[in-house]
Amino acid sequence: MMKFLLIFFLLTRTHTLPYLQTNERVSGGSEAAVGAFPWMISLSFNFFDVFKSECGGAILSDNFLLTAASCFQGFTVITQYITIRAGLHKITSRNETTEQRRSVAHILVHPDYSPLDETNDLALVRVHPPFDFNSSFVSMISLSNLTSLQNMDLITIGWGHLGANISANTLQQLTIREDIQCTESKAINSSTQLCAPGTCEGDAGGPLMIFSDITQEYELVGIASARNACTTEGLFTRIEPFLEWILDILNNPPPTPPPITFPTIAPLESTTTTPEVLGPPIPFICNTSLSCGCSSVPVIFHDELRMSTTPPASFDQYEARIVGGEIAQPHSWPWSISIRIYNIHICGGSLINSEWVLTAAHCLVGINDLTVHIGVHDVTTHSPIIRTIMKAFAHPDYIPSPKFINDIALVRLSSPVDLTLSGVNPGIPCLPAQSNDLNYPRAGTRLSVVGWGRVFSGGPQSTRLRQVRVVTLDNDDWRCSNASHDRQRQFCAMVNGGGKDACQGDSGGPIHQWLGDHWEQVGIVSFGKGCALAIHPGVYTRLSFYHDWIHQTIEKNSYDVSQCISCQSNQISIALIPCGHAALCVPCAFSSNQCPKCHREVQSLMKVHFM
Repeated sequence: MMKFLLIFFLLTRTHTLPYLQTNERVSGGSEAAVGAFPWMISLSFNFFDVFKSECGGAILSDNFLLTAASCFQGFTVITQYITIRAGLHKITSRNETTEQRRSVAHILVHPDYSPLDETNDLALVRVHPPFDFNSSFVSMISLSNLTSLQNMDLITIGWGHLGANISANTLQQLTIREDIQCTESKAINSSTQLCAPGTCEGDAGGPLMIFSDITQEYELVGIASARNACTTEGLFTRIEPFLEWILDILNNPPPTPPPITFPTIAPLESTTTTPEVLGPPIPFICNTSLSCGCSSVPVIFHDELRMSTTPPASFDQYEARIVGGEIAQPHSWPWSISIRIYNIHICGGSLINSEWVLTAAHCLVGINDLTVHIGVHDVTTHSPIIRTIMKAFAHPDYIPSPKFINDIALVRLSSPVDLTLSGVNPGIPCLPAQSNDLNYPRAGTRLSVVGWGRVFSGGPQSTRLRQVRVVTLDNDDWRCSNASHDRQRQFCAMVNGGGKDACQGDSGGPIHQWLGDHWEQVGIVSFGKGCALAIHPGVYTRLSFYHDWIHQTIEKNSYDVSQCISCQSNQISIALIPCGHAALCVPCAFSSNQCPKCHREVQSLMKVHFM
């Protein structure tokens, strides 16, 4: 009966009201009064130091709080690594008498949440035990059904960064307004999202509120979406479009599933525990005089496993091995790039010349918000080279899920990359020549795949670049026949018994074969069922089939360097053309002697290295 009354009370307070327009405008944020926002919670997630996050949230009832789905990065089943703290003011305090600490019983992510573009970025969290509302420092906030927030004072709160990696010690509040122009240009769906300034890393999941001049109470109008840095154009998820979903769960909560535990798991990337390597180092020494497929830092594997591809006679012959690769030597795969949305890694790719990136077609979501990070090893550190996307070209015959045929795309960067940049040395891979050979790469070939994807299916993404070796399957292998949809355009790779594979977040990344003195990229990570399962191989786009398409796409959509040769001094002025060392060619009308040199440099830089 009490539970019904609580839900009824919440329902009766979801209404439209005029709002108090305060004279005070907080320009840079200020410390909130102690106890002013008793529905605010701190959500801490730490999975063995491999994935960590700090988020906010808003209490909606004694059992439920609302936060951002992006706070969990797919970790909705291992709830024992999440801590909820309510009644806080000073986040670093461990002895506030007003604090209530709770565990998580159930996480319900909105069914339409998309981690690629952060739409529908909401999650309801059921806590255990329920919050105690007898304290004046812990209570719930009511919901608003406002459909428009234009020209209204909005209050956001949190313990996120104050800027320059300085975290707030006490709860901060800031009065902001919706940036209409930003909402219209940046929001994927302006009816469910809005754009406003004032939030930083650590503020995701926190409440966006208005203050009613009738009830003199705050109401919840939004939740801060993913944040990896301070921003003047941060996205929030509106509450009103999701009221039915929220209230249905509050009124009819689903059964709480039993917790999933990992009683014997060790820290996955700890340097103080048993190392993940399996044997002595196996270095791959490159011929660094080659123009592609090499790095000054050699690739080193620690892999002594037998790489058999002979299919077992029955399921009973599979071994339950869990061997998931290892952290790569920093910058040993210099062409590997990270594609991110709002600085969150979503896909891999490879830099194939100074201005073009090769990736999977299914990675091209929310193009305007994607950035390409080059020269990266640890995704939590500063990226030495960052580019936006000038234009993206998915294969014209791409067939999406579940077949993922022609899952290949080219991305033209916003400006060229200096391939000789000191300290970064971004490289490019060698690519195979055009071939219709259905057995390239050959069955039984050891291949190396790299990426920042999840370390197991549904698990955390790796913060550092990882590498793993798998083996090409024969097209007629029953495991590959059951997985792929086009043997000319796709191939399969795995190891017997599973346990080694690409995973979510590795999509678009390269898979290579070693040719004695250099690496050749032979495929693109496309799809698979789960990760490293015993009878389900990874499926890759076969690059040898796409040589001509890659070459023609780049040729048709690059700068017209021929103009630079024919241009004469004092005749015409052409557009600037990118040259070596991230420089720009002087327009020929001003310096005709620049033209031949610039043309040669552009030709060299724009060349894709096919072997």
